[in-house]
Amino acid sequence: MTIFASAQPTDKLIGDLTTQNSMHVERNGHAAHIFISNNAGAPLFHYTVHRIGSPEILHWGQEPSMAEARSAVDEVLDSKT
Repeated sequence: MTIFASAQPTDKLIGDLTTQNSMHVERNGHAAHIFISNNAGAPLFHYTVHRIGSPEILHWGQEPSMAEARSAVDEVLDSKT
């Protein structure tokens, strides 16, 4: 499992972007899923955030890098305290 520098001590990380095309982070009763698409040549990092146990997407977006996607996810998850 790869843990990125911005990982919080309370995060539950599932997945490894070096061997899979997605990563799952859980914090504060919410979950985020980050996944990669390479449709346009350069990869895009898409993410969704939802309450654990709920299918409703509370926030979604895309960023040009994993670091930016992870930063956006961290900001959303931190706001859910």
